Amino acid sequence: MGETQGGRSRALAPVENALDVLDAFEGEAQALSMSEIMEITHMHKSAAYRLVKVLVTRGYLTREAASATYRLGPRLITLASRRPQELALIARARPLLERLSEQTGLTARLCVLEGTDAICLLKVNAAHGPRHLGFGVRVRACCTSSGKSLLAALEDAEIARRYRGYPFEAYTARTTSSMPALMREIAAVRAQGYASTDSEMEEGFCSAAMAVAVGGTMASVSVCSARPGQGMAYVREALGALRECAQALA
Repeated sequence: MGETQGGRSRALAPVENALDVLDAFEGEAQALSMSEIMEITHMHKSAAYRLVKVLVTRGYLTREAASATYRLGPRLITLASRRPQELALIARARPLLERLSEQTGLTARLCVLEGTDAICLLKVNAAHGPRHLGFGVRVRACCTSSGKSLLAALEDAEIARRYRGYPFEAYTARTTSSMPALMREIAAVRAQGYASTDSEMEEGFCSAAMAVAVGGTMASVSVCSARPGQGMAYVREALGALRECAQALA
């Protein structure tokens, strides 16, 4: 990977910062002031102002002059309307993920599979959970618990088709970075009923996920932690609550 800054690729930092701003409006937050956006995203004042200005210009945010606050803009509604099935899935999953996060103290996520990527549709943050990898972020399915749980629901032939010529990359010493290693991981997921990762995308990032069919969509629910040296223990303790969440969503 390239140089990192605050645990992020320097080249992708502007993109992730923009997504962090949009993620700030999750939950009950309908309108936020600039100071509230800065507090939630931990961004410096000048960077936050520049980024929010771009998002307003492009229609992803709107500014209410009377209250000097910002709301999600019409551009997001236009894009979201193209995937009504996923909107229904998000609406159904939100209260379940909020309860899962509250029960476990971990960040909870809802993802779907697209090609060889896992895409986050919903994230409920916990106090000690990772703040990145939020709504709309695409990550390699082969080295995330969400992705592995969704891949395990496919036939082996379909997995082989998707990964033909795939450029595996090792982010850490524990990354699943070859086709034989991925198929061993998938066999383990099928045997135990859930997927887990420990420091595959970055050191200290641990997670567990279960795939569930919701209507015509295969999705995964997951919990994740970034507590140094303790993350996997917290994730394992959350497996019961994770299973209950998946069953309620089905």
